Amino acid sequence: MTWLGARLFKHTVVAATIFGSTVLAPFLLLLRKQCGETCIGGALVLLTAGSAALLGAAACRGLDRGSMSTCKWRLVVASVWVFNPVPLAAIGLALRCYEMAWWSAMPLAVVLALLSGRTRLTNSDPDWVQEALELVEGGRNPGSGKADDDDDDDGEEEEEEEEEEDEEEEEDEYESRC
Repeated sequence: MTWLGARLFKHTVVAATIFGSTVLAPFLLLLRKQCGETCIGGALVLLTAGSAALLGAAACRGLDRGSMSTCKWRLVVASVWVFNPVPLAAIGLALRCYEMAWWSAMPLAVVLALLSGRTRLTNSDPDWVQEALELVEGGRNPGSGKADDDDDDDGEEEEEEEEEEDEEEEEDEYESRC
């Protein structure tokens, strides 16, 4: 029964965050002439929380948590809060550095791209781990570039000659185009 209470609390917080960032924050911005800086600060806090919740949900759904280490996953979650575009844009506008406001999403995008590198975002993306295994299992030794079995030396020489001929044909085609 306690898991039901925790789940209900979690969903209530999510609903309150969404309500605060989509309804209450714009309302506070409309009242900024009457309230002053208090309304603007409150609205920015609500928009920041809503943006972080949305970005965090997208990261949880979009990235495969099982393929990342615990440290890397915690860095992804922390970067959603640290590099949140809403406060970066507000800071850029306050400093009159408009380029910072325009490009406020780029720090988060760069961090997520670096942390999720070699991670499958969709099923159609290549599975880098499996491709590396196929290379090793296919008879190639990645360290030396030679085959593990030395019985097929004649076949390899023929393949190398064919590759050289193909390269020469491609060069000839390129020269004829120029």
